[in-house]
Amino acid sequence: MSVDLKGKNFQLMGSVMETLLSEIHIQPNHIELNHFNLSDASGMFSMDTIQLCQNDNKEWELSIPDVTITDFRPSLLKKIGQYPTRIKPLTIRNLHCYNIRGTLGDGESFTGKGALNFINTFKRDYHLLDIPFDILGRLGLDMGLLVPVRGDLEFVFIDGRVYLTNLKGSYSEGKRSQFFLSPIEHSYLDFEGNLNINIKMKQYVLLKVTEPFTLNIGGTFENPKYGLR
Repeated sequence: MSVDLKGKNFQLMGSVMETLLSEIHIQPNHIELNHFNLSDASGMFSMDTIQLCQNDNKEWELSIPDVTITDFRPSLLKKIGQYPTRIKPLTIRNLHCYNIRGTLGDGESFTGKGALNFINTFKRDYHLLDIPFDILGRLGLDMGLLVPVRGDLEFVFIDGRVYLTNLKGSYSEGKRSQFFLSPIEHSYLDFEGNLNINIKMKQYVLLKVTEPFTLNIGGTFENPKYGLR
């Protein structure tokens, strides 16, 4: 059986999304969605094919060859049961994920890889990571030094986590600071929203290069905790 799948102002993963268009083919042990397109004020999401197949153990296996997300602004997501948050400048211009595979209900089974590039137009009252102001004050740092205005990030899915593998081309405004992943500590977020991200920052100020330091982001995606060393 093949039908058109349409949605408007529907709930998806804790948010209200605007429109959905797709073709869906349903068989007893196989479900396939083609030309899946989701449009929302927060961004555009598309997948050519999504396949769900039931294996011999009656488990449903998911396969998505390619995911494309464009102009995604996380702060514009309409979270169910929450008041709208302030609009933040972070925009993921392009995100591509490849060869996503796994068994539904088993987060650790999922594998895949991807890359994204982002921009973060700096404003004095906003900053990418919402680093507490008391930390900035103790360090005596210009907040603009801690805000990457652009960058490219690569990542992989493995063991129930999204591991960040490479951060490149990431600088603050005027290239006064450079950002890169810590080479000795893993950076990841898991499917439960827990964070462990370690970012090295090297600053080019007053005609000299300062000693790099590390920003650690722990806690959860909804309630991050920060540390500097």
